[in-house]
Amino acid sequence: MIVTVLAIAVLVLPSTLRAAPRRRGGAQVVFDTRISASDAEGEPEIAADHRDPHVIVAIYKSGASVSRDGGHHWRQFDSWTSNDVVATSDRVGRLYYATMAGTSYTFMRSTNNGRSWQVAGNPLRYPLAANQSLSETIQPTDGPVYMGPAPIGCDRPLSGADLNTGALFASCADHGDQSGGERGQSWEAFFATCRANLFSGVGMSNCGRRYVSVSHDHGGTWTDWLPEDSADYPAGYTGAFGGIPVGAHGVLATAYVAGAAPGSDCTQCAVFETSRDDGRTWSRHLVPGVTPQIKTLTADNATSFFAGTDPHDWVAQFLAVDNQSVWFEPYVAADPSTAGRYAIMVLDGSRTELLVYQTKDSGRSWTGPVVLGDGIHRVDKPAMAYGPLGALGVVWKSVYGSDLSFDVWAAASPGGSLPFGHAVRLDSRRSHEETCGSDGAEGEGYACDEMSWLVVDRGALDAVWGDNRDGQHPWFGRYVFSADPQFRAR
Repeated sequence: MIVTVLAIAVLVLPSTLRAAPRRRGGAQVVFDTRISASDAEGEPEIAADHRDPHVIVAIYKSGASVSRDGGHHWRQFDSWTSNDVVATSDRVGRLYYATMAGTSYTFMRSTNNGRSWQVAGNPLRYPLAANQSLSETIQPTDGPVYMGPAPIGCDRPLSGADLNTGALFASCADHGDQSGGERGQSWEAFFATCRANLFSGVGMSNCGRRYVSVSHDHGGTWTDWLPEDSADYPAGYTGAFGGIPVGAHGVLATAYVAGAAPGSDCTQCAVFETSRDDGRTWSRHLVPGVTPQIKTLTADNATSFFAGTDPHDWVAQFLAVDNQSVWFEPYVAADPSTAGRYAIMVLDGSRTELLVYQTKDSGRSWTGPVVLGDGIHRVDKPAMAYGPLGALGVVWKSVYGSDLSFDVWAAASPGGSLPFGHAVRLDSRRSHEETCGSDGAEGEGYACDEMSWLVVDRGALDAVWGDNRDGQHPWFGRYVFSADPQFRAR
């Protein structure tokens, strides 16, 4: 396939942080609410009814809740949830959630604003056996060769919907598969090493592949699972956590960190790709100027890798290699209002800023970066999304000092172009350090609230995150950017 890379246009613009007015006239511009007081873990996601954005469904590890007044009040409902929950919605108001419960990845669907739910379908088609790798059930042309059980056969599912066509995407990270597929080069030792590895750690940067499946009938049936990476663009460094699937205008898209790319000497390469046939073939682009900086543990850097960390964080770091904020890099968003417009986002080397890039021609050329963050405090667990009318939003945690307390910030571009407006604070009170990680310390290998989540609608940005101001629970924040005076003045 043809791969075209044009020079990137540099647009370095810092975003100013500020406290947004909580109210303007009689309307609330920013507010936050606790979704549940009985979760104690987090890992939430949300989906909004795009016909009526006041209806929002929140899914978290211990349950699910619905709001019918734009997030002011929440009611928990009977649900089937466990680890690695996902939530999404389509353009005509269907709401979906799914979870990995045991070895089954089942989508639930509601067509009445979350009042009742039915089983839609299971993209795995049948449950994985204990310790069975997803790739063992697929039999792709480049493998796999069975070299023993994988610790997690289908990890960190991620999902989304094409608001133009209604297609649903489901994806899984298979840590026991070799990135890029089997290439006939000492595969026995490498593949066995991948199968014995939990995530991407211990210097095994090229273990793991992310697979994607698509449904065109509202979750009832699903296409064959297909890998996102290839032998010439092999995924690396994140254990296949990267590659969040997005889509618009009938085009599936994602981005991931590759260990190599044709015609380049990059070793942590930012790859953006699109597919018009549900992942059977991809058009891939190396994004110029974007350099992920993911730490990996090797025998040569063990001392510096662990420098400054508490001993009780070491086990988590050894398994996970690096902070979860970089596992999902590059973060990616697809614009349902403008065909060919996408955005990707990575953290800078200091982990105190987010760098956002945008393409208007499906990845052939890029502008950016626009900078979000203050350049002082560590950025943690960001998220990014376009809304149905083309607004672009970003949310992140800003972590303060050694006590690891944090605030949650958001920035919006109502027209979807770079740059953003002034960043605003979503939370009304600073959170204590989250205590559900490794030995109560967030550290680098923080193993609890893997990511925040974001939905952008007609004039508002809705976000959810794990919060510990009153115990570890999922919290919701809404930023009505359409009512923010900074955009009214433009």
